[in-house]
Amino acid sequence: MARETVTGTALSKPRIAYQWIRSRIADGTFSPGYRQTFALVEGYAAAPLLTSGAPARARALDTEPAGCLGPFEPARFTGLNRGFHAVLFEGCRH
Repeated sequence: MARETVTGTALSKPRIAYQWIRSRIADGTFSPGYRQTFALVEGYAAAPLLTSGAPARARALDTEPAGCLGPFEPARFTGLNRGFHAVLFEGCRH
């Protein structure tokens, strides 16, 4: 039986899996070693949906966050990180 959101809409299997994994990260069940695995799952899920220019744009964005670590700039780092992930997931429907 499909799980439902508060609005009564059935969730997709990927969304159910995502929420299940994320909740275990949040409650500490999955330690940092598990988190590396989660990143791989996300990557493999998104890879077939990448547009032709996405990998180059993501690589370009991935070089910038290191510059925020010397004099730590959390707001800039967060913005760059979100931009990087937005490029990778722009083809995904979730």
